[in-house]
Amino acid sequence: MITTLSLFIYSLTEFRVGKALGERNETVPGKVRTPTRKPTLTWLFFLFRGVQVLEITWDGGSARTIHGLKDVLKHILGLLGPACEKYYRLDKYCGM
Repeated sequence: MITTLSLFIYSLTEFRVGKALGERNETVPGKVRTPTRKPTLTWLFFLFRGVQVLEITWDGGSARTIHGLKDVLKHILGLLGPACEKYYRLDKYCGM
């Protein structure tokens, strides 16, 4: 049951990114550095491999920042919609 649900979400996300790229007539970097309108979700996960969240907490408060979120990754998050952008809180941490 969980595997089926995971595969459904996986394919739905691939479809959503591909549809958004097609509607906007845009591309993202593919595996061999050629632009593509139909990236696999495995490849998109690979692109996000360098993103790190740093959170520092001290007595008076805390600070949080996201490192490694390149422009192409922000673009991909924009294709996925406001829910994903909110998860990464781009407006607060990345100067968007």
